[in-house]
Amino acid sequence: MSNQLPALPLENDMNLDYYGDISIGTPKQLFRVVFDTGSSDLWVPSTRCHSKACQNHRRFNSTRSRSHREIGDKFHITYGTGAVDGVVSKDTLKLGGVEVTNQAFGETNFELDFFEKVEFDGIFGLAFEQISSINHSTPLTNMIKQNQLDEPVFSVWLNGKYTEGSGGELLFGAIDRNRYSGDISYFPVVREGYWEIKLDGAQIKNSRIPSVARTAAIDTGTSLIVMPTEDANSINAMIGGKPFQDGLYSIPCNGTRPTVNIVFDGQLFPISSEEYTVDLGDGTCVTGFAGNDMGFENMWIVGDVFLRVWYSIFNFENKQVGIAKALHSSGG
Repeated sequence: MSNQLPALPLENDMNLDYYGDISIGTPKQLFRVVFDTGSSDLWVPSTRCHSKACQNHRRFNSTRSRSHREIGDKFHITYGTGAVDGVVSKDTLKLGGVEVTNQAFGETNFELDFFEKVEFDGIFGLAFEQISSINHSTPLTNMIKQNQLDEPVFSVWLNGKYTEGSGGELLFGAIDRNRYSGDISYFPVVREGYWEIKLDGAQIKNSRIPSVARTAAIDTGTSLIVMPTEDANSINAMIGGKPFQDGLYSIPCNGTRPTVNIVFDGQLFPISSEEYTVDLGDGTCVTGFAGNDMGFENMWIVGDVFLRVWYSIFNFENKQVGIAKALHSSGG
């Protein structure tokens, strides 16, 4: 292939999720999915699913697709906020100018109620196969195997202004030079599974938190920056965040606070107080730094609060993450 693929537009749901459209089947059935670099599987609701969450969303009807093949394997996926069960099928997948044949994906038969109120139908994982629950080649692997991409990369630009313009873009096979300024800093993936890179922590003025090395999973499917509670307590104490609920820290919606620098392998990536203040929409604001001790002892999950400020590039062949300053027109 030599023509650059079109960028796939993303919608921004209140700075909480970013989602875009894909189709599965012949003729195609449309779905809205979150593109998630923190998981590896693709799933959508099935017409066989009668959970409340499925009833509220578009459901895949396998009997209407000529290219559908049922594999029959069962799958179960647990996320930080919900879980799904179902069966594995194969079919034709289309998105952003890419067509993948015989793509394995999950058709859910059951979804926890968390998924009932979300704007998206399913999840499209973009992490490595090592953390797949479906145990077949992921969409990203198949795009590369089926020569759908010029380069084995994808890049993500997220907009923070959800009231105006594009919510974001996902570009397969290339890097969009118009979406960032300055140089790209590349960091090797330390352990395939997540897009996980070496993290030194955060620097606020002259203080570094934590004092021990951590790693960071760069995760488009997480709204905030989630870290061990010990780290979150320290950062929030320095920026005026007060323990609120569910690992969140409340903060006045206005006011100037110190910049927080996220430090990867000695390099500083600043986030201003305006950028890390998240408005929940009811007059409450929280900081972008949340505490959670579930299973990720030394790892931070670096989500959209960071990725709105920094353009991210995921190189599948070189196993590295690139970070550059995101460009937003008219201050967006």
